[in-house]
Amino acid sequence: MKRQFPYIVALCLLLPIASRAQFYTAGNDQGSLRWKSIRTEDFKLIYPNGADSLARIYAYKLEQYKYDVGRSAGAYPNQNFRRPLPVVLHVQTAHSNGSVNWLPQEMNFYTLPDALSPDVLPWEDMLAIHESRHAAQLQLAGSKGFKGFRAVSGDLFGAALSALYPSDWFLEGDAVVAETGLTASGRGRSADFLEYYRAAFDEGDFRNWYRWRYGSYRHFTPDHYKIGYLTLGGARYLYDEPNFSAIYFDNTHGKFFPLAFDALNRTLKQVSGKKLKAVWNEIAAAQDSIWKEDIASRGEFAQRERVSPEARRFTQYTGTTALEGQLYSIRKGIANGNHLVRIGKDGSVSTLRPFASMTSALTASASDGRIYWSEVVPDRRWSLKGSSRICFYETNTGATRTLTRKGRLYNPAPNGDGSLLSVTGYPQNGGSEILVLDSFFGNETMRYKAPDHIQVVESAWLGDRIVASGLSEDGFGIYDVSGGFSTLLEPRQAKIKQLRSQDGNLYFVSDRSGVNELYRLNASEVVQLSNNRLGASDFVVCGDSLYFSALTAEERAIYKASINGPGKIDYGELYKHPIAETLSMQEAALAAADGKAALGADADIAISDARSYNKLLHLIKLHSWLPLYVDFDETSNLSFETLTTSMGAGATAFFQNELGTAFGSLGVSATRRYSSLTDTKEWRPGVHARFTYTGRYPVLKLSADLGNSHPYQYMLNTYSYGGTKYISLKSKELQRPSASFSAKVYVPFNFSGGGWQRGFIPQIKASLTNSFINTTIIDNKVVQLMGEKKGAALMFNGLNPGEAVILGRVTASVRAYSVLTTPSSRKYPRFGAGGELGYSLRPALGSYFTPDLYFNIYGYLPGVMDTHGMRLALLGQYQFKGAFKDPYLRVLPRGFSAEYELNQYLSARYPIQAVFNLDYDLPLVNLDWAGLGRLAYIKSVDLRPHLDFAIYSGSEKYAKASLFSVGSELCLNLGNLAWIPYDTRIGLTYSFNGGSLWADMTKNGVSSQGHHHIGFVFSINL
Repeated sequence: MKRQFPYIVALCLLLPIASRAQFYTAGNDQGSLRWKSIRTEDFKLIYPNGADSLARIYAYKLEQYKYDVGRSAGAYPNQNFRRPLPVVLHVQTAHSNGSVNWLPQEMNFYTLPDALSPDVLPWEDMLAIHESRHAAQLQLAGSKGFKGFRAVSGDLFGAALSALYPSDWFLEGDAVVAETGLTASGRGRSADFLEYYRAAFDEGDFRNWYRWRYGSYRHFTPDHYKIGYLTLGGARYLYDEPNFSAIYFDNTHGKFFPLAFDALNRTLKQVSGKKLKAVWNEIAAAQDSIWKEDIASRGEFAQRERVSPEARRFTQYTGTTALEGQLYSIRKGIANGNHLVRIGKDGSVSTLRPFASMTSALTASASDGRIYWSEVVPDRRWSLKGSSRICFYETNTGATRTLTRKGRLYNPAPNGDGSLLSVTGYPQNGGSEILVLDSFFGNETMRYKAPDHIQVVESAWLGDRIVASGLSEDGFGIYDVSGGFSTLLEPRQAKIKQLRSQDGNLYFVSDRSGVNELYRLNASEVVQLSNNRLGASDFVVCGDSLYFSALTAEERAIYKASINGPGKIDYGELYKHPIAETLSMQEAALAAADGKAALGADADIAISDARSYNKLLHLIKLHSWLPLYVDFDETSNLSFETLTTSMGAGATAFFQNELGTAFGSLGVSATRRYSSLTDTKEWRPGVHARFTYTGRYPVLKLSADLGNSHPYQYMLNTYSYGGTKYISLKSKELQRPSASFSAKVYVPFNFSGGGWQRGFIPQIKASLTNSFINTTIIDNKVVQLMGEKKGAALMFNGLNPGEAVILGRVTASVRAYSVLTTPSSRKYPRFGAGGELGYSLRPALGSYFTPDLYFNIYGYLPGVMDTHGMRLALLGQYQFKGAFKDPYLRVLPRGFSAEYELNQYLSARYPIQAVFNLDYDLPLVNLDWAGLGRLAYIKSVDLRPHLDFAIYSGSEKYAKASLFSVGSELCLNLGNLAWIPYDTRIGLTYSFNGGSLWADMTKNGVSSQGHHHIGFVFSINL
């Protein structure tokens, strides 16, 4: 039971915690920011100085929607907790997002409105509704049935529940249901949101629920937001049960055991009388019937001609534009990352360069042969700060240039002669604007601030006039920017995107008909130019023909068709989404039953005055605790070895500040260890502290451990024999408790961009213990004994006085990496490289313990097939001259289990050590098998052959030697393991070991490792 206990605790508690990236932190805001806070009844908003108006808007919205978001969830935000829920506003990001953290409980809002593909809901309302629904889900941890667990562990238990019960598909799907049911828009009414399901169902691709949930390396699978919405929204629609989520949360409480492990099926059985498989089949059939009825109502569709070539695996072309008779597009797929490509008139595709993932669509300037786009680039140091830059590709030279490097600028549109660009700008403290830049230097020449109620998204030029699409509470409209934002197209609850001008005409794509189609705005008339079975996007107008991207179950390819739309239409006539409409009616009925006449109606909301927020006073905030000692720095690796060595009897408290910049733990432990002082195993108490601070330019990590063992005193001895002097080191265990301290300072520079992840990390680490070495040298000489006791003996020959020096180590290193992003069906990046170079030494003991120079270089190359990959690495170290070898690394091939003894043996002989590693990832078969139900979803089986070859040299006494290990891993790739909803790799590894050192190390007894090594592989991708 002793060894099983850590596993049980880890599975029940630590895996869900680690799945949230340890104790979740949103990232780092710029360290120089000063902060304020305001409070409402249930929320505490923390925001940077200068964002007061923005903070009050969010405070009002959160309280305004608080009860609306909670009705069908069974609890409103913060209902089960006393203190206001912290809400941190991050105003410097260049991308849009929001999160609610279960550990510690907190909300994080990235206040930048979505500039690239916003839904038909203002960003403040989207965040307030969607994230508040998550805050309502959070109340499960404080509900009546679980209060006892929370008393034992704090927020830690809620984090476990979030993986055990709702999981990410339920959490996000339920929040999308809320945003759709509580508004006239939301993602449930967007053609983009469910477009792949529509294409798949249209072609008869009705996968089982688990395949949609956990994905595939073979077939494209939308994210968990979609399957969550279809499942929960579909169940509410089919079985007319608006309280489905509330019933589900009630079903998490068992009758005889606090945790009910089958809450979903229990809920489905309760509302429908059926289990998950049957319910999903009915939902899919109902949704497919709705889409088929819509298709039948839209008349004849265009006959299209394929332009882009077929791909072996799912590939899509987006953001397309045309220049000089050729198409330029962004190509991406499940086996390849984003690339800018050119498609010739013959359909051939030329890959021009890797491309970032967060970019605008492409726009062309015919006058100077440029392809423009905007690209989100992270800050070099602060992860919650970024910029969106205007970039362009020169078609005549093949060079890529950056026009602007500062600000948050999006969606560039060149004017007729290419001399000017209109771009969308978003100031940090709210609002939006259109800026005009010169295309040579990127200098601003004009600025148009949008009205407060309009978020401008894209712009285009009509001669010298600038027009723009804009989002307000009434939906998307089109406005004359140069004319003071006068209305050209009245706002409607339908998305407008890909706004373009050509030959004096204004074009845009809208999903007003339920699918995306191309429209032209002529004065006050709207003309529909396309009519496709499943809709299309990224249109390029060429005379009477259209080029566009259309989605199928296997790809999003580029096609060509003639203009075939119905012509002039009533733009105010919008498609009604049956499931979304039902959700809205259900929410309205719940509100009426609660005595509320309208959803989101104004309320009497009290907001406090702003107060200065002192970061130092809020540095430590306790959020979780356990009646068990956990070294979370180790257990976060999720290996069985660290679980058994880093968990045990004791207690641990965890803390993290509200800004997410300071976190750590305090713990006490009791460990049973052998002591040479008593020659027995004895229980030893220990105290442990961990602290990390990321709020300054260098990150600081501190740790301290007291007790659990005894320190050692090391003594130097020399003896002479045959004219040669030898030195040895002896140790003695001391009576007092052990103490160790460490500090690490590093700067995680980030230079990512253009599809490459790049970084540079200088760091210095120092450690110190209360073990020490007495540098007094006891000199002995070997003498020959005669008579009955003849032989050799040591005789004292004096001593050389020294001093006691505490043992410590200092290591300085630099890391650097540059790798392409990894697509979903690959395990390794297609290309990339990285490395670390470091120097390690023991201060004041350099004459005794050798300093160490080490390096680690790795790289990635493509394999034979597009899903294969190769990783090469070279690890090595050089130990300088000294009395005792003190290696920093273990330079050994894999498969050698007795690492410590063997490593010491090699280090004592060879100052130069290097090992080369080669891994080849070889997917064998994609299974996508759900036969084990909730226990495990098996995505694939893969083989990973490996070869390690180590060389040891540099010795005057010993000849150059080698060791090798060759073998392979055979693993199952799982979409989940029981309730752990993350990709899991489990299997066996085999290695055949050998080398010129084999006989020698076996003879000297430094390794009991046989030629054959079999091990267990287990890892979770967090």
